[in-house]
Amino acid sequence: MAEKHRPWPLAAGVATAAAGLFLIILAVAGDGILSARDAAAAIVLAALLELATGALLTRDRGPGMAHVFSGLLALGLAVFTLVHGLYGQGVMGPGPLALAIGMYCIWNAIFRGIDVVIDRPQAQLGEAIDTAFTFVIGAVLLANWREATAAFVGVAAGLELISGGIALFASVLAHDRHRDEPAYDGRSDRLVRVPVGRRSA
Repeated sequence: MAEKHRPWPLAAGVATAAAGLFLIILAVAGDGILSARDAAAAIVLAALLELATGALLTRDRGPGMAHVFSGLLALGLAVFTLVHGLYGQGVMGPGPLALAIGMYCIWNAIFRGIDVVIDRPQAQLGEAIDTAFTFVIGAVLLANWREATAAFVGVAAGLELISGGIALFASVLAHDRHRDEPAYDGRSDRLVRVPVGRRSA
């Protein structure tokens, strides 16, 4: 019998969703205790968890590529924002951070949408729901970033974390339950399904 994942990949999805719920509570009832930087930092920390879990899934020939992309995208955007924050005033304020998170959500939703439609991962339903939520959150952030407050950014970031955490949990669970099935049904030559060094005929 194939060995199942260690518990922490599943816990990563639960922790991400729980962090999102906590962000929303702080944003709504925290009386100004939550800053936009805190919300952005939570997304970066969640991206590290998603990147690690996605890499583990990919190494195990599971449906992890969308999670790897999402984690790398968030980290790259965080580095870009931090570098600009060193030279520009107000870059780390609610408005610019709402813009950055909105762009991340849109790009992430586009990639996930392509992944769902073309590659059809094992947890296709969870990925599809996350794609829809992520796109809507990104569109709302981009439409309102100039008037964004810390609470607004916190709620948006929290919703994104809840959606992403559920999708991450679903991917790990689907792979654990269906290890003998292909991780992706759309393309038979998917990298995660081809042994390293093997050449196609």
